[in-house]
Amino acid sequence: EYTDEDGVVTGIDLGAVIDAFETLTTIVDNNDGTFTYTDEDGGTTTIDISNLETLTTLALNVDGKTLEYTDEDGIVTSIDLETVIDNFETLTTIVDNGNGTFTYTDEDNVTTTIDISNLETLTTLALNADGKTLEYTDEDGVLTSIDLETVIDNFETLTTIVDNGNGTFTYTDEDNVTTTIDISNLETLTTLALNVDG
Repeated sequence: EYTDEDGVVTGIDLGAVIDAFETLTTIVDNNDGTFTYTDEDGGTTTIDISNLETLTTLALNVDGKTLEYTDEDGIVTSIDLETVIDNFETLTTIVDNGNGTFTYTDEDNVTTTIDISNLETLTTLALNADGKTLEYTDEDGVLTSIDLETVIDNFETLTTIVDNGNGTFTYTDEDNVTTTIDISNLETLTTLALNVDG
């Protein structure tokens, strides 16, 4: 039922509406590559899709060097893989000449020398025989000595701890500040005695 703005109620038969606009059509697979379509007026149309299907195969021949392509009409075409590879293969080499250079030969037999000797950096760092000096040699052969005693003196801290003989210790830090540590209350006295009955 439909009620309009004036309050008038109108009944609507939905069955009649559906019947007026409903269309019944079917499509059936004939299992032979065709379909039959039946429209709402009972007219039939056959749709043939068998000529749209293509079956092809591509397989490696038992010789391992040939591809066998079979098209949708059953025609076999052989593809020689050795020829394909020869057409696209490039042969190049790179050889270490042992002197900081490499020789690159491209597929047209053109050679290019690549010099990497100026890219190499050689440095060494070794402890001197005196055991107190590091010898650093840079990539230009310049020697720099590093005095380890000076390095250690710059970072060394001197501290002391003294037993006062009375259960305390005196600790003196690198700034000469003293701290007394009392361990007398940490002492444990244990006595063992032989019992009279042996």
